[in-house]
Amino acid sequence: MEQLSGIDASFLYFEGPTLPMHTLKVALFELEGDLDWAGIRNGIERHLDALEPFRRRLVEIPLGLGHPVWIEDPDFDLDWHLHRCRVEAPGGARELDAVVSRIAARPLDRSRPLWEITLVEGLEAGRVAFVAKIHHSIADGARTLELLRALMHWNGAVGTPWCPERVPERGVLLRLAARSFFRELAALPALVVRTIRGLVAMVRRAKRSAVQQPAPFSGPIAPMNHSLGVGRRFATARLPLDTVLQLKRSAGVTVNDVLLCVCGGALRRYLEERDVLPMRPLIVGVPVDTRDGAHALPGANHVGHIMGTLGTDEADPIKRLHTIANVMREAKARHDALGPDLLERWVQFAPPRLYSGVIRAFAWLRLAEHIPPPINLVVSNVAGPREVLELEGSRLVGLYSVGPILEGIGLNITSWSYAGDLYFGLLSDDRGDLEPGRVAALLGVELTALTRAAGLDAPASESPITAPVSEPGVGPETPA
Repeated sequence: MEQLSGIDASFLYFEGPTLPMHTLKVALFELEGDLDWAGIRNGIERHLDALEPFRRRLVEIPLGLGHPVWIEDPDFDLDWHLHRCRVEAPGGARELDAVVSRIAARPLDRSRPLWEITLVEGLEAGRVAFVAKIHHSIADGARTLELLRALMHWNGAVGTPWCPERVPERGVLLRLAARSFFRELAALPALVVRTIRGLVAMVRRAKRSAVQQPAPFSGPIAPMNHSLGVGRRFATARLPLDTVLQLKRSAGVTVNDVLLCVCGGALRRYLEERDVLPMRPLIVGVPVDTRDGAHALPGANHVGHIMGTLGTDEADPIKRLHTIANVMREAKARHDALGPDLLERWVQFAPPRLYSGVIRAFAWLRLAEHIPPPINLVVSNVAGPREVLELEGSRLVGLYSVGPILEGIGLNITSWSYAGDLYFGLLSDDRGDLEPGRVAALLGVELTALTRAAGLDAPASESPITAPVSEPGVGPETPA
């Protein structure tokens, strides 16, 4: 039995009927021979010792007096978590994106371990896809990468042998919650001192800086900023990593700066096409890893957020890139001055019932229609495997990922690098006017424009299976 950290539990408190808080991983494989589904299923079963999050389920603390706990599921049934579906052959990006959209819309069952994997067959060129849905309380990007490597390497090291646990009794859970409360209470004075020092350092840094940081709620209202519907729209794109690295070196910026510039340019083009480009630039939330080793709390998620600009008010891609780089550099410096894990520490004190109630009321009252969003969208960048991965002799040829969307923040763009390419997953809901497929298509257009503006060679085109297309949203009631 292990109690969730506040940051892990917060992803449960955020969840509601229109707000499932899982992440998606889409792994595209090129088969060598026939698919051995039974062999894959048995391989997962044999290596559950090394896949701890896949075995554990939630138990709530009575009366919401503390964060929930994980236990080894006494009723674990692997087949509950494994599914298969087939698209009409030969299926391409449109058909695969439609399946992922349906999977994304359905929340996970909290009475069981919070994950599932769906095999999608019938894709062109003899390919198959595995769509993994994993709740954010289980893993952030870095932890998911660890799980991916464990899944890919059947012959690697395994963990401690596991066995099911009994569901803890009410008294045990209450005593655990009481010990946790007093432990956190004892740490509160030191946290207050850290917070004051961090705020002073951040304010001093801001006063010395010539770079203007965007403030929360200061961005425009854009098509992705609304109350969410229950359906989801998913789209993908693939861009060459070498081109991004050339731009990084040429401009003296980071890979993340280049990606934000490409996303900003694609969204600028999209909004111009629809004659709704706002005068103020879109504000982006960028997740950052807070695993600093010195203060890291136990838990699956060690993530903070910094705010930056996407420069959508700037037509010149080179000027936009340097504006983004300057703002992000300053945002990281202020985040470090405040304390990278400070938010993670304070979330430990979040009261579960109150937290969940506020989030659900915000969604039910559709307050996102009346209150400006703190940010316009989330853009995340994860450094994935550099080497080519294989599963039972089949080669992994594409790896897409995307995180959840939030009330009023209805677009998530996530990039994972893998074996020399950048794989983008885009997620929105089906209620707004945003078409993630069109935005995905414009990512490649914008990378080409940025590359030419920098005087570099234009990137090569994409392969058919990964070419981005627009796909209507589909709701959770449609079976995958």
